Amino acid sequence: TLDGRADLYSLGCMAFELLTGEPPYFRDSPAAVIGAHLNAPIPSVLTARPDTPVGLAYIVERLLAKQPEGRPATAAAFLDELREVTSPGLRSAPIPSSQTVPRAAPVDPPEVSDLCAKGRALLDRSIHGADGTREKLEMAKVYFETALSKGPTSARALVGLADTFHGLGLRGFMDPESGMEHANELRRRALVTGDDVSEVHVSLGYRLLYWEDDYDTAGQELARAVALDPDNASARRFFGGWLKIAGRPDEALPQMQAGVRLAPLAPFMHLGLADVLMTLGRYDEAIGPLRDALRLSPRYTGALERLEMSCHRAGRHEEALDARRSWLGIQGQNERMTLLSDEAATDGWLAARERDLRRDLEQALALAQKEDPFRDVKITRQLSDKIILLLAELGEWSRAMDWVERGYLRRPGRLRRVLTDLPFNRSGLAQDPRYARLLRTAGLTELL
Repeated sequence: TLDGRADLYSLGCMAFELLTGEPPYFRDSPAAVIGAHLNAPIPSVLTARPDTPVGLAYIVERLLAKQPEGRPATAAAFLDELREVTSPGLRSAPIPSSQTVPRAAPVDPPEVSDLCAKGRALLDRSIHGADGTREKLEMAKVYFETALSKGPTSARALVGLADTFHGLGLRGFMDPESGMEHANELRRRALVTGDDVSEVHVSLGYRLLYWEDDYDTAGQELARAVALDPDNASARRFFGGWLKIAGRPDEALPQMQAGVRLAPLAPFMHLGLADVLMTLGRYDEAIGPLRDALRLSPRYTGALERLEMSCHRAGRHEEALDARRSWLGIQGQNERMTLLSDEAATDGWLAARERDLRRDLEQALALAQKEDPFRDVKITRQLSDKIILLLAELGEWSRAMDWVERGYLRRPGRLRRVLTDLPFNRSGLAQDPRYARLLRTAGLTELL
């Protein structure tokens, strides 16, 4: 059924061409143009014009949504959104339009750049790897604070300090709310002094995607970060993560590969590559980058979890057993480790694994009785995520759907990430009639 949203799509095509000089879909024949309008990924204005205000680029992308439900409901609603991003003082989002932001960020002196690079290297290992010690985070904080003392307008130092406060709160080394408040204020200052600095947009996109559940704006921020600096490994890594969550793992793969090439000593780069390979069902290939991550950070439990899962799904059961034993040992669960080894020797890997998964599930459910299972306790995960994963591995899809529903009611914007970022096959959930109903309610029908 046609309505005014078809005209809004046409307006989106015109707006795209006005801003970039080209139509959104340029092909060799009329039939190919029609096919692109129907099936090609929505292009971003930021790819051709990185200086476009992010909010404006986001609105154009909304106008070009394939399904009418993804566009503004009416022309009046569109006009309200347009006014919001082009009128200073009206925007509630933490990203001001370019009309209120200086375009040229000052170049950091070499000493400031060196301090920021050292702080960032420590921070990446502390937040995204297995070395999240207070000492490393505090040391990173000193580097960024020293950089700011020498260059008070350095956007890289400001956003580095913001991410450090985020990490301190995340790891429980300071009050989480206070850490987030400090971090957000520093990010706003960084944006004012360095809107054209890639690291600023990585930090904003990361927060919007994993903490604010603003999936669409996060994609714009991360795409801009890559456009501003294609050699920014973190920009590639998190934009790849966004593409995976968007259901575009084929496009995510080259981004993750670029991240590994640019930062081969960062364990979480290898983990990101493995995540995408697992999403593509290429479990044998995922094992290599996971072993690289563990070589760089031997106590990286996230890598061990995925290694066990990839080896299991690839049919490499001895390696899966070794990985699970190591994972249990690092967590200090020696009794479970011994029991798993004994059961594998007597009953085989498959039976031993199922029993240990059930022990893990019992522990997680018991913990969920004592604390909020929907509170963010890691970079991207909640206790509820672990419970859903375990139930999926055990094939208990109805119970897994119970937890998916509970999570949606608690935090609706996070549903897409739960369904596309966790390493499990959704086909089991799709057998439950509640699954389709929930996706329709959440506006995620493309996941059906």
